[in-house]
Amino acid sequence: DALNDVFKASHENIIQTTLQLYNKYGALVFESTDLNAEWNGDLKDTPLPQDSYLYVIEYVAESGVARTERGRFTLLR
Repeated sequence: DALNDVFKASHENIIQTTLQLYNKYGALVFESTDLNAEWNGDLKDTPLPQDSYLYVIEYVAESGVARTERGRFTLLR
């Protein structure tokens, strides 16, 4: 249905970002510094299982303020 097929951070007025995604064991499964980064649920072209994943988003706003956001989401197939 092409709905929610990727995980991506939504942002406004952000000039720099790092997106990291980890599995429940703490292994890094995705990392990008691209402002438009999207993760499709794969690791090296292999689909990862339905599970809970942790995201860490570090960003710098146009104002110069730097922040880190953390949370969890569930990958459903």
